Amino acid sequence: MAFFDLFKRKKAEIPKEDVSTKPFSFEPADRIEPTVVTPALAPEPAQEEARVVETSVVKMEAEFEWVRSEDPIYYTYVHRDCAGNVFYVGMGHDDWAWAPKSGLWKKYVAERSGGSYEVEIVEDELYIDQATAKKDALLRKHAKTIVNIQTPYRQTDYKKWERFHELRNGAILRYRSALKAMHEYASIQAEGGLVGELQGSTPFTDIVILDRLTLCLSRSRKYGEVVEESKACFDRYPHDTHSSAGKTILKRVEKAKTHLPPLA
Repeated sequence: MAFFDLFKRKKAEIPKEDVSTKPFSFEPADRIEPTVVTPALAPEPAQEEARVVETSVVKMEAEFEWVRSEDPIYYTYVHRDCAGNVFYVGMGHDDWAWAPKSGLWKKYVAERSGGSYEVEIVEDELYIDQATAKKDALLRKHAKTIVNIQTPYRQTDYKKWERFHELRNGAILRYRSALKAMHEYASIQAEGGLVGELQGSTPFTDIVILDRLTLCLSRSRKYGEVVEESKACFDRYPHDTHSSAGKTILKRVEKAKTHLPPLA
């Protein structure tokens, strides 16, 4: 109790500050300078578009700065068929525009243009970035009539492609099931007696199943599976390598191997 009495006594001895004797001052409201906050004005649409374009141009020039050091040797061109219709768009330099192409271009010229075509240089003396941009504009303009494969403007229905691959993958599964069934029935020896002896033990195979399976796998770019499936089947039925279908499969296997990475 003595401790608490001492604490109370010491507390009572602390003089209280008389706040009433201190002057109280404040800044009158009419002397305070108001702070005006001016919101940033949104740019006009035209100004904003110009700014974006200018930024894009500056960025593109920076990206293609190394290209600008070259000479403007590029040009854009189109190929016209015998009726004057544009069926191919390209860019290049030297004699690239006159070099024959392959694939659908070759098919179009042969079947729809009588084997001839006309080269038209659209614009020349371009830097590579300029030629690329102008080629893109031509690809967009002639999207419905050209045979170019590498273009973002192809008339492609991706849902149909998805359905196509779904059905083909289903076909691969069914061919594999058919091949498994063939392994089961190929070894069945139904004939006995002299007929069975003369027929021998050669299995009854339908190698065309493997032919269709490897064809689907090859077109799906599953080259490793083409090699594996063929080897497993021919190891089991070596006599089928001499058949017409067997020779076709072996050629397909050799072609598939060219797409595989080399063995270490």
